[in-house]
Amino acid sequence: MFSRFTLFCSFVFIVLTFFWPRKELNYQSIWKRQNIEQHIAFVVDVSQSMNTLDIAPNSISRLEASKIFIAHFLESYPFWSYSLSVFAGSGNRKLPFTQDIELFQSFLKNISSEDSIKTGTDINKAFETWISNFSSASWGILYILTDGGEEQSKTESYKKQFQEKGISLVIIWVWSQKGWYIPTGRDVFWNIRYKTYKWEKVLTKRESKILAWIASQFDGKYLEVWSESDIKTIVKKLWNESLSWNFSGSDDIEGELSHIFIFFSFIFFLTSFCIDLLFLWKRF
Repeated sequence: MFSRFTLFCSFVFIVLTFFWPRKELNYQSIWKRQNIEQHIAFVVDVSQSMNTLDIAPNSISRLEASKIFIAHFLESYPFWSYSLSVFAGSGNRKLPFTQDIELFQSFLKNISSEDSIKTGTDINKAFETWISNFSSASWGILYILTDGGEEQSKTESYKKQFQEKGISLVIIWVWSQKGWYIPTGRDVFWNIRYKTYKWEKVLTKRESKILAWIASQFDGKYLEVWSESDIKTIVKKLWNESLSWNFSGSDDIEGELSHIFIFFSFIFFLTSFCIDLLFLWKRF
């Protein structure tokens, strides 16, 4: 009778192994448990074209959409170290790595197109800022948010350094499908003034091919933000990608409970087998 009970217990634990409900992992506790510090460097384009008001549905600027994207990222994953830099015709590090989210948000709120001394969009300046960001840190992700580039990137000079540091690259193109005129300020009647060339308003150019090419050279990711609705979707996607690039310990954590169930199932099965064997030995 006891032999049947132990065999039944063994069967119960086998069933639990396959049908025990899986809870969503708390990745924050996973990272802390593995004693891994993740570094996230945000580099934001603050060129004049980033002021273009063409991000749906509320016609916010590309720079504002970039800020919303980063703020949502911080809100979703507040337990890593973040740094903030800006670039246009020149680069400027605004904040080194910190886990003080409130401090980071205050710096993020205040970035503008006035933060760059030189005009234009030189993507190489975005890469130059990461050198100072990761000078004392390794193993992280560099996010570049921009609406395009005017210069060819010197990829070879940076790629090796990325590999040595264990840095992954994500380039996010912040743009709209049709583009729009570039605001330069307001007149005395508070009407928006736009950039002009030969007395005609300048329409922003589509500058995505070079960004996609740069990302491919670094085995990185290239994504596009066309509207505010894209932001949450992309943040979630980037989080999943960051796990696949930089973390493989979640499978072991998920399997711990299964290992316990299998262990007890084996013990009960072995007990049942030994009881039956002992009964047969006494009988004969």
